Amino acid sequence: MKNKPFKTYRQQLSILRDRNLDVGNTSKTMRYLEEENYYNIVNGYKRPFLKRDIDGKTIHPEEFKNGSSLDEMHSLYMFDRELRTIFLKYFLTFESNLKSRVSYRFSEMFKDRNSYLDFNNFSSRSEKLKDVLKTINILSSTISNYATKRGTSIQHYIDAHNEVPLWVLSGYLTMGNIGYFYSCSVDSLKNIIVQDFNKQYNRDYRREHKKLSLKSDDLDGIIQTINSFRNVCAHEEILYTHKIKRPRRKSGIKNYINVELPTQDNLFTVYFMLTLVLRKKDKKNLQKDLKNVFSKFSNNFKSILFSDIKDLMGFRDDWDNL
Repeated sequence: MKNKPFKTYRQQLSILRDRNLDVGNTSKTMRYLEEENYYNIVNGYKRPFLKRDIDGKTIHPEEFKNGSSLDEMHSLYMFDRELRTIFLKYFLTFESNLKSRVSYRFSEMFKDRNSYLDFNNFSSRSEKLKDVLKTINILSSTISNYATKRGTSIQHYIDAHNEVPLWVLSGYLTMGNIGYFYSCSVDSLKNIIVQDFNKQYNRDYRREHKKLSLKSDDLDGIIQTINSFRNVCAHEEILYTHKIKRPRRKSGIKNYINVELPTQDNLFTVYFMLTLVLRKKDKKNLQKDLKNVFSKFSNNFKSILFSDIKDLMGFRDDWDNL
């Protein structure tokens, strides 16, 4: 396989110009490529600007719609960056809440020292065996990795108390780790944790909304979906078109929205899920942040409609009232 030949910034702009893209002010657009690189901007965000045939498929060789510009493509790139910043903030809020509830409820149920390393304190279902073993291995490895690192809470608790409480250990776990932990927990514990989220929601909204009664499998699906989108944000990948093709979403979630959710989890789906597990004040702030970023970028596109970009994310015009 031949390597692609190196191309200067001017050559890259010339290729785009030949494909019907307005590259505008050369010095300005060159700075886009210098600061962000061709792959991140063009290959990552060209999709809405490409010409398509009557079947909706992109034509080959690729050509851009009339009037489309590198300025627009860069605006979409910056829009997605701000979306990642917004969503990551609220993903972390949920993650912190989840870790707190899981560690508290597990420690309340299993009071022995380091009880989270005991195989018997997790689900006994045969299909969960590998996940249980993986979870215990992750917990044990995390303790081992930090046991000798001075200044860490894990090192302090081992030296001072000969144990590491789960509420301390949870601070060193990823959201994927804590998601596995929840998924592998005994049913009685999972039910208590999901009821904590139901009670939080119902206290916040009282008679404003339909009473929330998520099941443990619903919360399991929410955690996995949020974790997938959280990883996209953390690794600075493309967020606005990210989808989960085979979501593990449970049917109970559909009871709380008055539109049909897509077969693939998209950005609106994860926004909706967040509204079920965040505190009311955090939900309102999330809505405000999204409205602000939509307003900020809505007039930056001429060759495409901003509503088409929102459609790719799954956001309808009445998204905040659904």
